[in-house]
Amino acid sequence: HDIKDPHFKDGKKERKRIADTMVMDRIHSIIKAGCDTEGRVVAFIGPTGVGKTTTIAKLAAINTLTDKMKVGLLTIDTYRIGAVEQLKAYADILGVPFASVNSIKDIDAAMDNLKDCERVYVDTTGRSTKNLLQLSELKLYLRRIKPDNISLVLSMTTKYRDMIEILKGFSEISYDNLILTKFDETNTY
Repeated sequence: HDIKDPHFKDGKKERKRIADTMVMDRIHSIIKAGCDTEGRVVAFIGPTGVGKTTTIAKLAAINTLTDKMKVGLLTIDTYRIGAVEQLKAYADILGVPFASVNSIKDIDAAMDNLKDCERVYVDTTGRSTKNLLQLSELKLYLRRIKPDNISLVLSMTTKYRDMIEILKGFSEISYDNLILTKFDETNTY
């Protein structure tokens, strides 16, 4: 190998870069990988702390600033302290409409306020697959919102067995795709 190759450092291949590349290549060979969420209304579901809100903020920024789309943000996460304020702050920074719902009966009015948006991102409360009541409640909210696309967000810092349980638990909610986050926060996949 050429010593000037950017993947080499002091004559040795950087192991972390090789591992990251191999994992991404393997994932890409197994499943269709992409970065576009389809549909007008896109909901994000998953356990707590996996990066749902952050992912929504990043996608909303891309759609608003690069794609010049009219984007709206909706949250049904009124449980986590600061959740509403966090998504509202992102909406204010981007200059996009924002709505928050406290109950299922608020959904129609919130969606009506976002009717002019080309894309609406829906942030949901993080849920444990061990709490069937919470999952049932989430299912009711989503049934009323009628998203075109539901993305299950998973953190790559999650243990393999836990990830399998999460996939099984959320299968009750027919998600359309997976979004894998936090590759930069782990050394093992």
